[in-house]
Amino acid sequence: GVTLNLTTKLEPFDFAVEQLDAAVHFGAADWVGADHIKLFDEELVVVAAPDLLAEGELQSPESLWSFPLLHLKSRPQAWDIWMRCHEVEHPPLSGMMIDQFATLTQVAVQGLGLALLPRFLISRELESGGLVDVFDASFSSGKIGAYYLVWPKVRGDYPPLLAFRDWLVGSIEERALANKLDEDAPHETVGG
Repeated sequence: GVTLNLTTKLEPFDFAVEQLDAAVHFGAADWVGADHIKLFDEELVVVAAPDLLAEGELQSPESLWSFPLLHLKSRPQAWDIWMRCHEVEHPPLSGMMIDQFATLTQVAVQGLGLALLPRFLISRELESGGLVDVFDASFSSGKIGAYYLVWPKVRGDYPPLLAFRDWLVGSIEERALANKLDEDAPHETVGG
């Protein structure tokens, strides 16, 4: 079997210095001295606690900037990119900067601002009603980055890495197919 040892790093690192065989990296495919496989883009959604939206002031992307915006330290330009893609003129952006998705999610659930988060990381909060998809629309992270599995070129034929890479890619492909089949399946409606 393969043993996984996990560590979290918020900044890029040098495989020659760190004793790691691979990394799951969000960003560009530009890791020096490494090979990579693109895993997936994120589906980002603008979310908020229902209470924050209770007064109905958020009617369109143009009104977004009047709310407190929550920012992720590893993606400080995400809101600016989102607004430019939606052709929203805005003043310089400010707001709380948070370093972890889990913390950012909880701060949003508590109603302290709007967050731009990957749907796959907040599915429970969306299902429970702790967060709502403000515009009922998603935004691909392609302009911000994507998830990659990266590994040092010198370790490319290491058997445990090959096994992990094959398992990870296969799992992602299976999940994508299951999601596509679910989207394409007819859904019953009640009423009439």
